[in-house]
Order: sequence, then structure tokens, then C-alpha cells
Amino acid sequence: MKIVSYLLLLFVLVASCTQKPEEGITENEILWDTWGVPHIYATNDAALYEMMGWVQMQNHGDLILRLYGESRGKASEYWEGNFEKDYLLHQIGVPETGAAAYSSLPAESKEIIDAFVKGLNAYATQYSEKLNSTYKAVLPLQPEDVMKHAYRVCYFEFLINRNLRAGQHWSPGSNAWAVAPSRTANNSSMLLANPHLPWGDFWLFFEAQLITDTNNLYGTTLVGLPTIGIGFNEFLGWTHTVNTLDNVDLYELQTE
Repeated sequence: MKIVSYLLLLFVLVASCTQKPEEGITENEILWDTWGVPHIYATNDAALYEMMGWVQMQNHGDLILRLYGESRGKASEYWEGNFEKDYLLHQIGVPETGAAAYSSLPAESKEIIDAFVKGLNAYATQYSEKLNSTYKAVLPLQPEDVMKHAYRVCYFEFLINRNLRAGQHWSPGSNAWAVAPSRTANNSSMLLANPHLPWGDFWLFFEAQLITDTNNLYGTTLVGLPTIGIGFNEFLGWTHTVNTLDNVDLYELQTE
């Protein structure tokens, strides 16, 4: 199999970049390339996302446990301090909304999240000594934690908190460029995905290739999330960019 290194945020839409075994996938396997990117081969989706959880926990276990603990709104319970963050998340309803969102998901989506969490917990159990004991209070992880984390990052941090930071010197943004074949040197379509995000904490991207007999996906996701958010397959590519909608109204109340 030919493994090609890509710059994290540049995806060239060519089918030859990755290949699936012609005879089909007969076993579940994780292959790490020279750049530390996992290429996950799975016989079914449940195994695929379980291994996705495993590799994320292997690379970023302490970070994932901290982020999930924060998204539960229990950071001050697990680790002294952080009360203001807990208070704000509960005030907005992030933990409660995330838990309710998981309950309302269709069965197929729940299966993906359940498998992902199974992989996270499996690594944490087998390699407990590799995790910082400070963060083990969050274990075992629950499927609802994924949705709480997703709501915290996508709804609170990307949307609400961006407005709260409006007066600060930095605000997250991004751009994306689609280039037609007539505009490229090799007559191939290109997609440039360029998130303007810090490199760390809940902004950290995780790069992976996910391969089954019916899908071949390559790209990145924000750490702690199971599915590819920016990526491509043999047929198309996808990305996302900032939406500057006015979704927050701020009021200053004066009390007597």
C-alpha cells in the first residue's frame, strides 16, 4: 500500500493517494506511518470507530480525559479550581443538552459513538499506567461524554464564546478554497482547508485514515470526536469554515 504524507490542512483530491486491498479487508488492523498517522483497516464500522477511539487515547489520552471532564461541567469536582468554567457551562446548559442530544440520536449514530467510547475505555484499561493519575477520575467514559464535548466545542466555544471574546485581540476564523481542474498544474481539482485555530487544547486536530470495504476516508477531526470533519475520499472532499452569524445577544444588567 502506498502511504502519502499530506500537510495537515491541504487535501488534494486524487484517488491514487490511498488504496484499499483488492481482495477486501479480512482483519482489523492499525498501521502507523512514518509521520505518526494511523491508517485504520476494519471489517465493519463498529470495529473502525472502536480503533479510532483507541488511537486517539493512545496519542492524547490525558487531554481527552481532561476535556471530557470539563465538558461534564465537573472540572472543579475533579480538579480544584475551574469553578467559573463549570458554572458557565451549566448556566448555558451544555452538559444537559449534550446528554439529551445523545439520547435523541438515531441508532446508527449511537453505534458509532458507542464504539468510539469502547475504544477509549479499552486503551485506558489496558494501558492505565500511561495516563496521568490526575485525570483518571473521569474514567470510565460514557457515550454521552462525546456529545457533551461536541456541544462544548462546537456550540459554546465556536459560537457563544467567540462573541464573548469579541473585545479581545484574537478571535478564531478560517477559510477554504476550491480550485477547478482548469486552474491547477496537473488538471486535478484541489481543496484547501485552512482553519485559523490555535494548535492545542480542544482545538487540536487528529489526523487519520479510516478504511472499510465500503469507505476510504482521509482527513482530520478535532480531538475527542470520532468522525472526520475535514477530509476527502476517492470522489470528493469536504471542509468547514467560520460562520459569523449573530447568535448571541449580550446584556449588561445594573442591580441596585
